[in-house]
Amino acid sequence: AISVFKVLTPNLIMRGRPWTYSLSVFCSVVVMVVLDIFLIPKMGIVGAGIGASFAYLTACLIVLISVVRINDLPLSAYFNFYPEVSLLIKHRLGGL
Repeated sequence: AISVFKVLTPNLIMRGRPWTYSLSVFCSVVVMVVLDIFLIPKMGIVGAGIGASFAYLTACLIVLISVVRINDLPLSAYFNFYPEVSLLIKHRLGGL
């Protein structure tokens, strides 16, 4: 999630939408603080990890939704794994 966030953020900034980046960071910090307050006393370091994971996912989703709307491309255009997977399968099956 954080990798997608870091890759797509320059697209937002270059298109004149730095406030969307700021909003995503703000929302992720709020999610992290709230989850840390509730989860760390109960679960310790595991709770902190869960809070951080949800914070990264929040930032990723906000940036991803914004980039998809701004660029007017379908979501599948950003995550097209099928050619690579089919090539890998053909390579594996061909080697048997």
